[in-house]
Amino acid sequence: ISAEVTSSGGIVAERAMYFDYLGEYSGGSCEHGAAAAATEWNLAEGYTAQAFDTWILLYNPGGEEAHAAVDLLREDGHTGRVEMSVPARSRATLYVDGVPDFSACSFASKVSCDRPVVVERAMYFDSEGRRGGHVALGSPALSGTWLFGEGYTAEAFDTWLLVGNPSAEVARVTFNLLVPGGSGGKTLEVEVAPHSRYTLHVDEHLPAAEVAALVESDRPVVAERAMYFDYQGKQGGS
Repeated sequence: ISAEVTSSGGIVAERAMYFDYLGEYSGGSCEHGAAAAATEWNLAEGYTAQAFDTWILLYNPGGEEAHAAVDLLREDGHTGRVEMSVPARSRATLYVDGVPDFSACSFASKVSCDRPVVVERAMYFDSEGRRGGHVALGSPALSGTWLFGEGYTAEAFDTWLLVGNPSAEVARVTFNLLVPGGSGGKTLEVEVAPHSRYTLHVDEHLPAAEVAALVESDRPVVAERAMYFDYQGKQGGS
């Protein structure tokens, strides 16, 4: 199911889901809707190795068939493309684990379409025994600056920052990791190869910390934050 919510006045709309995926991964997810469809969408996160499943979901709210190209950008720079048709007023699904050369890897993705669509990504996982699922709306634009207020690396929490670079040039990226009080954080500089994805495991640089992040790049990129946790016996990810 895809959905369109319209109103005579300004509103905010979200979607909550609760699930038992394959009888093994139980949990829930929540995401706000897109304010508008677009012809380009970008996602930094994607993982198909171990016990992870990744799905890319396209919704065409228009009255004519849309033709989309999904570019998959592996962390090692290998790329792949899947072309999809999305009928008018319908939804299409790409199971990335089933794409040749992308069944066991980390990747970012870029979706380009000849008509405005909406793109989300759903993942179901077992991250060191923390089972669940999460979903994210794609970004219709790249940026040289991304800001994240949440991040936690203490106890049974893992925090990851993911950067996707869909351009043909190297992106020089600075991760500014910020902690309470304003001192004691870290700054890391990396290069993200063209048509690829970069992964930063924040726990390795600031263990047992509350962390915010400012990600800056000399070229437009897309960035996301993934967290996996065991919070007082409640396991999952976001």
